[in-house]
Amino acid sequence: MSGILNRLTEKNLWMIVLAAGVIAALSVVVFLSGLWRQYQFQSQPVYVVMAARNIAPQTEILAGDVVLQSVPRRYAPPAAIQQLVAAVGRIAATAIPEGTVLTLATTMAPTAKAGIAGSLPPGKRAVSIAVDDVNGVAGLIRPGNFVDCLLTVDFGDDVGSRFTTLTLLENIPVIAINHNLFPPAVSPQEGKAKKFTSDDHEGRQMVTVAVSPDAAATLMLAQESGRIHLTLRPQSDPEMSHVAPMTLDRMTQMRGVVRPRSRPAYMEYRGGR
Repeated sequence: MSGILNRLTEKNLWMIVLAAGVIAALSVVVFLSGLWRQYQFQSQPVYVVMAARNIAPQTEILAGDVVLQSVPRRYAPPAAIQQLVAAVGRIAATAIPEGTVLTLATTMAPTAKAGIAGSLPPGKRAVSIAVDDVNGVAGLIRPGNFVDCLLTVDFGDDVGSRFTTLTLLENIPVIAINHNLFPPAVSPQEGKAKKFTSDDHEGRQMVTVAVSPDAAATLMLAQESGRIHLTLRPQSDPEMSHVAPMTLDRMTQMRGVVRPRSRPAYMEYRGGR
């Protein structure tokens, strides 16, 4: 190696340094060009239908209720309605405040009054997920909300457990809770919406979401493979997070195997002891 360096003249060394600098500069230019193209695409104006005034749930949307507004693409939520003619005549699935973008999840086709199929966007399938207060955001999810779906599974063996939490789906619209296509009415006295009543005595709820056929199969398999949790998203946050799988090693920055409990996590006491 030292022999090769000795044979290189000062001129050759400068040429190598210059070539490396050119390659690095070109790499930076390509990277910045990609960022600029992405920024330009996200900044392109698109037309969306907005509520011109507050729209009550379960009411028909009239021409005077909506306006066509131009916004940057990055601010347009998924499944946003982009034509006035497509919005007028639909049914508000939830209360729509003034200035809110109308979507296929927050509105329903007029036939929705006859069933849930009318509220399904084209190409989507309705899938129900059984949740409780722990994995269902304390029962606060409403039709018209958007949720992420997380799955926790154990990849361990007889020696120990290796729990992993995966973000399966992001930004999926909720179209029903139990048998309700609309959120519960807000009580003027309490100033807040009441929770949905459960259809069984165990406090569980059925959250129905609209997903693609592939995502429907994913949810079916997930419910048979581990425990599903739903997380509630802001109404105007269409960004995908692409979260990496979370493991105990990654969470604690430690490597090891979680061994199964050798005794129950609780003790039972009977009367007189």
